[in-house]
Amino acid sequence: MERYHNIDVNDKRVLRICRKLNIKSTIKYSNNGCTRQASNSQYIAENILNREFTADAPNEKWLTDVTEFHYYIGIEKRKVYLSAILDLYDRRIVAYTIGDSNNNHLVFSNFEDAVTKNPDAHPLFHSDRGFQYTNRAFHAKIEAAGMVQSMSRVARCIDNGPMEGFWGILKRERYYGKRFTDKETLIKMIEDYIDGPDDAIPFATKDAIGRTTDYTVGRNRYIGYLMSLATRSFKDMRVGLDCANGSAYEIAKGVFDALGAKTYVINNHPDGTNINTNCGSTHIEVLQSFVKENNLDVGFAFDGDADRCLAVDNKGNVVDGDLILYVCGTYLKEKGELNNNTVVTTVMSNLGLYKAFDKKGISYEKTAVGDKYVYENMMQNDHIIGGEQSGHIIFSKYAATGDGILTALMIMEVILTKKTPLSDLTREVTIFPQLLENVRVTDKNAAMEDPDVLAAAKQVEEELGTNGRILLRQSGTEPLVRVMVEAETDALCAKYVKQVADVVKEKWAL
Repeated sequence: MERYHNIDVNDKRVLRICRKLNIKSTIKYSNNGCTRQASNSQYIAENILNREFTADAPNEKWLTDVTEFHYYIGIEKRKVYLSAILDLYDRRIVAYTIGDSNNNHLVFSNFEDAVTKNPDAHPLFHSDRGFQYTNRAFHAKIEAAGMVQSMSRVARCIDNGPMEGFWGILKRERYYGKRFTDKETLIKMIEDYIDGPDDAIPFATKDAIGRTTDYTVGRNRYIGYLMSLATRSFKDMRVGLDCANGSAYEIAKGVFDALGAKTYVINNHPDGTNINTNCGSTHIEVLQSFVKENNLDVGFAFDGDADRCLAVDNKGNVVDGDLILYVCGTYLKEKGELNNNTVVTTVMSNLGLYKAFDKKGISYEKTAVGDKYVYENMMQNDHIIGGEQSGHIIFSKYAATGDGILTALMIMEVILTKKTPLSDLTREVTIFPQLLENVRVTDKNAAMEDPDVLAAAKQVEEELGTNGRILLRQSGTEPLVRVMVEAETDALCAKYVKQVADVVKEKWAL
């Protein structure tokens, strides 16, 4: 109240007012939970999973847990318990069981159902140290099914993070803030959430044609997957998000909030016409101003379909795709996880990026412009990271294409792990001024092969030496020849672009 409305008021008064007006929060609240650790555990497994929350194939890693729900008969509160098993490959629920008691029968039945449905599955089976899972009879069932048991450490719920995340998403979406007055309605809610109602994705008819249906289950699985990738809490981090009035508007804030960040969001109210309109990564100046005005630690701007991400550091400076590749590439090298010691870029990446990589001893590949070429190179050569200046970054360990929210999470991991603001993480990169001119021509193929044009470009290349570069390329869709120069100053860029562009215009101008 004080920060936003200049009203100095005690938090207890706010609480009294909220109670009087029946204002209730729908966020997850702290409670004692339903998991009970055995006082005399019969079997304890080591934490083999070790927070490696990714899987390369179905039925490779399963997580499990039990959670509780309440319903009311009059004023009497009653409980039901949900035991579920989650596959880390695609975040699907392999099997689940609902019961009135949190006992061995609940968990054992859930496990037996999962084995029956997947007789050829022999995954790593991970849980917390609840009394059911430490039971020697349960361990015998796991061994009989050809599985290996893994358990979280004591008081480390993050060791089972994706499972806990699934509970949190389910309850925030369908349970918190609601009062269920019969058991059947509560159970149906749970079943519909996991399995989807019978008519979850109906065929459009009559006046419904052209409308969309929100695939809640898929969205929540995606949110859960993103949350599972975070290795650090975002607590005390002030983060700005520009959702471009696009597809990130319902997801990005939820992910960052759930991970503990103090999240400030702009442009998250799409109306069908305002996507990317003076907002998002294509208008990064909006987020720059927002970060500086609110004294934020970092900001992330997405584009309309959220496959791209640009960042703004704590000083309000733009961190484009090249700088993101540097920050994440050097971090992966330090961790020993940079496959082939190589980052994949495009020919449009800045010379300053390559010089910085050279200093760090990092190799790089250059592809044609376009994320598809980046990904092709990564797959052919088993590289783990690549991208473009535009912020289309691919982390092949986690996704097969660019994902703006994923990129933001990877940047957050570097900031938090190294305990270093983003402005310092990019300090060693000196971005060269870059100038691009598009020349409309009568024949782009002939212009690109013209001896005079090539000679002009060669002369510029020799004059620039190692302190700049020139790039000639033709448009794939328009009759254009693009002349791009990078140099130490804007004046040199302008000089050399004009020098080559004039030759193109003289002989091939449309």
